[in-house]
Amino acid sequence: MAPDNRYTSGRRLVLSILFLCAVCLQITSECDQTFVSRPGGPMNGTFRAPEFENPRGLSRNCVYTFLAGAGQRVQITFVTFNLRGRPPDGAAVGDLPACVHEYLDVYAEVLQPAAAQLVNTPFGGRYCGPIRPRTRVSLYRALALSYHSDKNSSTADIFQGIYQFINDSEYDSIFSEQNTHNRSE
Repeated sequence: MAPDNRYTSGRRLVLSILFLCAVCLQITSECDQTFVSRPGGPMNGTFRAPEFENPRGLSRNCVYTFLAGAGQRVQITFVTFNLRGRPPDGAAVGDLPACVHEYLDVYAEVLQPAAAQLVNTPFGGRYCGPIRPRTRVSLYRALALSYHSDKNSSTADIFQGIYQFINDSEYDSIFSEQNTHNRSE
């Protein structure tokens, strides 16, 4: 009687899936960072590009999540920005799209800070090349950056920035004035 290969094949499939999941988790989450405002804690700090070697050129995504406390917003300012690639500048038809291999996505209107929910968040822009994004203030209490690279390595000097947890009362008065003005028209 011939051995039943279904069980051996099934076991190999399960082991392959588990290995793939382990590799995916290592690739996607080891560089995520979260900055949280805490009572009595620092109100500002720095962030920078992750440092990693990627000899196989696999896609790496690192999510930076900034969570402000009640009555606060997040403000980020890039000090250095030198991602590889060229910024989108209305490339001609047939040109390769810009910001393909390394880029930074900005999400300043984050309601749900979970990385999986960024898909449902309004997109604030994709950046690459030497032109750094302007200073951003979150619309709500959270802001997220998603860094993508399939380059062979990443070093901390690719981008660096400063974050601050700021009082949102200044912005609340601006929004209430705009809403009052819009209703009177």
